[in-house]
Amino acid sequence: MSKDQNTMAKRLPDNEEKGKAEKKRESKRRKSTSTANSLAAASERIPDEHHLSKSELRVLETFRRYLMSPGQMLCFNGQDIESMRDGLEKLIDSGMLIAEGSRGAYSLTRQGFDAMKMIGDSGVLMADQ
Repeated sequence: MSKDQNTMAKRLPDNEEKGKAEKKRESKRRKSTSTANSLAAASERIPDEHHLSKSELRVLETFRRYLMSPGQMLCFNGQDIESMRDGLEKLIDSGMLIAEGSRGAYSLTRQGFDAMKMIGDSGVLMADQ
């Protein structure tokens, strides 16, 4: 009998369970609308005519892997820099990346950071050959 009392004591009343479920649904709803709003704001900063090439996407994915933010410097080693040179140069020309003073060091601009976030969150930017 004591076992039954303990299990009943741990169980929440049905109305509390429904309240928790409703709070969880509301939280998910808020998160999805805030993500959509931030993507819309980010897409306004990126020129419509600029579609990223595979080499540019690869560079931005590398910055994303290391959780880089605007102004933080990321250093590429010799082998990486040779394989990504085309993408790095294109991103510098488009204003999404800044070449730092050190050899192989680059940092994202705000525009590059927004593009990096969009690639990871929604795949909005498509790769051209």
